[in-house]
This record gives sequence, C-alpha cells and structure tokens, in this order.
Amino acid sequence: YTPFIRHFNGSSWQAIMIPHASGSTADWVSASSADNVWVGGRSSGSVATSVVYRWNGARWGKVPVPAMTFLSAVVVLSPKNVWAYGSSATIADDVFHWNGSKWQRYLSDTLNFIPQSISASGAKNGWVSGYAFSHGKQVVAAYRWNGSAWHAVSMPHPALYVGPGVTAVSRSNVWIGYATSTKPGVLHWDGQQWHSVTVPYWANATNVVPDGKGGY
Repeated sequence: YTPFIRHFNGSSWQAIMIPHASGSTADWVSASSADNVWVGGRSSGSVATSVVYRWNGARWGKVPVPAMTFLSAVVVLSPKNVWAYGSSATIADDVFHWNGSKWQRYLSDTLNFIPQSISASGAKNGWVSGYAFSHGKQVVAAYRWNGSAWHAVSMPHPALYVGPGVTAVSRSNVWIGYATSTKPGVLHWDGQQWHSVTVPYWANATNVVPDGKGGY
C-alpha cells in the first residue's frame, strides 16, 4: 500500500509514487511552486498521526511532524512558511506553523474555537475559519494572521450546520462559505466590511474559489 498523487504536466496526468512512503495515505497536497510541493496523509495505526513529504524539484524528503499530531489541512506559501490546522496529543484543535526547521503551535489557548479550514494569500494574510459556541449553538468564527499574530475577526456569526470553509484571495477579498440546517450561505470581506451573499439552495458553498474570470 503506497500513496501517490497525480501531476498535470500541461497536457496529461501522471501518477507520481512517493518513495519510502508505504503504510501511509496521501490525503492532501499543497504547493507554492513546481519545486515546493507538500503531500500529507495518515500513518497506519490506531492513533491519527500525520506523515508529510516534500518535493524540492529533484527528490522527495520526509518532513518531521511531532508525535501524535494530525494535520487536517495545509496551505504552503514557501519552503519555510507553511500553515496547517489539526490536533495533537495535548491540544484537541490547534494551528501549526512550519518555519523551515520545526513546527510551532498557535491558538492553543483558544478553547472556544474549532478550526475547519485554512487559507492564505501571502505571508501577512492568513485566515483560519471554524466554529465557536454561542448560547448553546455553533456559529461561524474566524481568525486572521497579520504577519506577527493571530487575531479574532470581527464578523457576523450565523448559526452553523456545515463548514465553514475560507478562501483568502487577497487582504480585501476573503470568502467564507457555510451551511445552516436549511440553506447555504456565503460571507464576503471586501477589506472594509462583510457582505452576505445569496447562493442557490442546492449549492455546496463551503468551498468558494475564483474561476479566473472574475467569478466564483
């Protein structure tokens, strides 16, 4: 059982095997360039522990991950700037940062916030969305990284059933999609204020991405 990913070379897809990765899965991939591709998954065993590999343009190498740490999603900005959220042996839900040599934890003391999605448009604009608890209900919440620290985002907090997923296109263009128990919803940050965007009732709004033509 060996994990693999598929690489598109401009005309076709090719299966790429990851050497010496037997016994683990390949659940996510993120890249900042052709010579900085990260692939991660879970090792075999009863405890959810992440295994991460990086392609440097010439070969695959294993990235160390703290014991009993599970990374749910990763956004790669450079070889020395990688954000992830997940869980560890001591903290149920946390945000992790790779600085090129080790992982550092953030938001460990934010007990009323459960990360569900992470995105970044640059080194000074990272976003993590999730849910918090308010009056016995799950509501949409988010934190933003400004280059030096994470700060709670002042925003609407609609009740939540599924999501939320965040997409940071730029500092003045951030989308958070979610779903209540009856309908999907989208919040858009234009750099000045939040706007509630109506979406079709049948849409899966938890993953909003630009289409390259001015739409989403």
